[in-house]
Amino acid sequence: MSRTLLIVDDEASILNSLARLFQVDGYRLLTAQSGEEALSLLENDEVQVILSDQRMPGMSGVEFLTKAKDRYPDTVRMVLSGYSDITAMTEAINQGHIYKFLFKPWDNDTLRNDIREAFDYFEHEQKGNQFSKIFENSVEGIVITDENALILAVNPAFSTITGYSPAEVLGKTPALLKSGKHDAAFYQAMWAALSEEGKWSGEIWNKRKSGDIILEWLTITSVRDAHGHPRQYTGMFSDITEYKRREEVLNYRNAYQEAIADVFEASRDDEPPANWTESAAD
Repeated sequence: MSRTLLIVDDEASILNSLARLFQVDGYRLLTAQSGEEALSLLENDEVQVILSDQRMPGMSGVEFLTKAKDRYPDTVRMVLSGYSDITAMTEAINQGHIYKFLFKPWDNDTLRNDIREAFDYFEHEQKGNQFSKIFENSVEGIVITDENALILAVNPAFSTITGYSPAEVLGKTPALLKSGKHDAAFYQAMWAALSEEGKWSGEIWNKRKSGDIILEWLTITSVRDAHGHPRQYTGMFSDITEYKRREEVLNYRNAYQEAIADVFEASRDDEPPANWTESAAD
């Protein structure tokens, strides 16, 4: 997705100057000379960052950006103005209408950096929104802990599978799910893999709040800082108890059928019983 910047100013000379400035950064540029024209452009184009003048005929910059927020809340909105209406600016920023207020005349390098940061902020927020959707809608249970394995967050599927509500597990460790079917060596090997490789996957027996023992497929990943130190752990798991039961039944049936087939194969060259041949002759 290309980075699209919408510049709004009633003075054509300023629009042209800003367009020339930002062309070197490879942005897709849209320009408008009023808030009304800018809203029309937003209806037909996907825009990530908006840079608007404050004092314009008709609709002010804050009024325009307030409407833009209501209709396109994901956009990053900034004001570039030679005038400072502190009350309006403070209110708009506090209400989340404006990401940053910038002053004219501007420093080219500083302004380019501000716009770059605005796009980075937009992309960071989008990734966060995507994770939130995955977190909330995943059919797999997800648990996030801090570096000491204290639970920070769980998703709805976690509660569905384990029977525990978020309030019952936050601040505790996943040890409350232990089934008692694994020895200390099992968990030592798990933590060794997380320490050395940053990841562990495998089957694990855990216990629901009801006391039922279930088999899960669990993947744990460590999230590390710039120095390689673990800061969080993310666990994703599925209840595979029924799948495993069906797999065992299927394996038993296959083994049984193979055994019967072996018996028939071994008896193909044997002489049939006498009474069988006599019956066949009648």
